Amino acid sequence: MRERIAAALARWRLRRLFARIAAHPDRTLVDRFAILADRWHDRIAFASPSGAPPAGRITWGALFAASQRVTRWAGQQGLGRGTRVGLLASDPAATAILALGLMRAGVVPVLYDTAAAGPDLAAAIDQTAPGLLVVGADAAAGFEAAVSDLTHFCPVWRLGPDPGNYPGLDEALAALSDRPLTPRDLPRLSIDDPAILLAGIDAVILTHGALRAGIEGAALTAGAATGIAMVSDADGSARDQTERKGPASPLCLLGSLATLFSGATVAGAAQRNAMALGRAVVRIAGDFVDRQTT
Repeated sequence: MRERIAAALARWRLRRLFARIAAHPDRTLVDRFAILADRWHDRIAFASPSGAPPAGRITWGALFAASQRVTRWAGQQGLGRGTRVGLLASDPAATAILALGLMRAGVVPVLYDTAAAGPDLAAAIDQTAPGLLVVGADAAAGFEAAVSDLTHFCPVWRLGPDPGNYPGLDEALAALSDRPLTPRDLPRLSIDDPAILLAGIDAVILTHGALRAGIEGAALTAGAATGIAMVSDADGSARDQTERKGPASPLCLLGSLATLFSGATVAGAAQRNAMALGRAVVRIAGDFVDRQTT
């Protein structure tokens, strides 16, 4: 009985969320991010696992400021609305900063699995055809192994302390201002614009509306703050989704964002259910799209 009540409450919350998003088509996830960053300015957003140095703690204010630099950098590179930028990095904080900053510029981040290498990674890059690619230090070897198989070529930037022969993104971002951007600096986005692309065999593109519904819906109903991933089925039953993979999966970033938007701190232990939360995000995003088209 308790499970049925919880499932019914979850469906009711999702219906309210979907209606709120549809009623304000100009309010996207990045707009919500700006509001929460102002409200939770000093709250810890990301924290290094236990035993790591305090420098690994990132507040919401610092997270938002860093994303502003990314938005400015995108403009400098001529990355306009709808342009795809591939992200090949597994660090959740760095990837979240890049994704949120790029989306605010109207750019569509493409998330690749950093565990992929060689022909598999080359095929994913060729399929999604990004206009620019950002490669993290942890994925550099896999990317270099894929270069000879690529048929799609684009500028490559390296993330990390040793960019090698590529331009270093860390240095470029550090040189930019993090002052608040004005509406004149930003494109006018709607919930119908493409927001993010999950690379893979069946590449999934989420609109800004679907992404916001998925992230905020998972934060509301999936128990992100406690690390428990419970997803309601259409028939009202609930399933404990504890399937896990490595942190490289694009779904893990979506899970991290759901945890973040729930108000919890994304830390080492919180990542245990990131994969399941990511699946919840995609499922709820699909439900939002289905409701909008019926």
